Amino acid sequence: MTSRLLTPTELRLDEAMLAELLGIRFKNLGHLTVALTHRSYLHENPSDKPDVVVSNERFEFLGDAILQFVVADMLIKHFPDAPEGQLTALRALMVSTTGLAMVAEGIGLARFVRASRGEGTLDGRGRLRILAGTVEAIVAAVYTDGGMRGARAVIRRLLEPRLAEIALELQSANVKGRLQELVQATNGHTPKYVVVTRDGPVHAERFGVEVRIGDDILGYGEGTGKRAAEQAAARDALASLDR
Repeated sequence: MTSRLLTPTELRLDEAMLAELLGIRFKNLGHLTVALTHRSYLHENPSDKPDVVVSNERFEFLGDAILQFVVADMLIKHFPDAPEGQLTALRALMVSTTGLAMVAEGIGLARFVRASRGEGTLDGRGRLRILAGTVEAIVAAVYTDGGMRGARAVIRRLLEPRLAEIALELQSANVKGRLQELVQATNGHTPKYVVVTRDGPVHAERFGVEVRIGDDILGYGEGTGKRAAEQAAARDALASLDR
């Protein structure tokens, strides 16, 4: 994040670089200028023409609403069988402060954000809030500049990779649920997951897990982390039962 007052040439270079990164051609790069300007930057660098440069707060408000709508539409199309409660939880995850900040970090957005010296050196939650707010503001800037089609395109470009990750996570989580439903329908029992091996350093500990019904072993799986190993064991059990 930068805190010093940028020259017009520096502003144009920054904005053009980010617009290219986003795959957006702005009719008016001034909209992007506003989106990148945190209110603390204006407090530290007061302008002689305050109507020319404003903070991104109003764009944050608008961008949040656009994100909520477009992400809801994306989720409906990607998960046609998901219940309303699950869709609501997924949308909250994708447009949360942490979720949007992860998107911002992924494209190196911090280098383009204009904030005060104090805000620019923040880490932790403060940094996440600024980055997430800037993503919202950029969405609003694109919408203001070129309408809903452009806003939808930039949201998809930024968030679809995360959507694919969530789909994989849901698929893995559903494996244990499917196994439990199948086993309970067959004999009324609930599968039990038992750790049988555990090795490796704490930060990358590897587990071996058996899934059992009583003394019968239905499947075995390994993974970095207990959850991953349980999911692998459930997949192995389902594959065995399908044979």
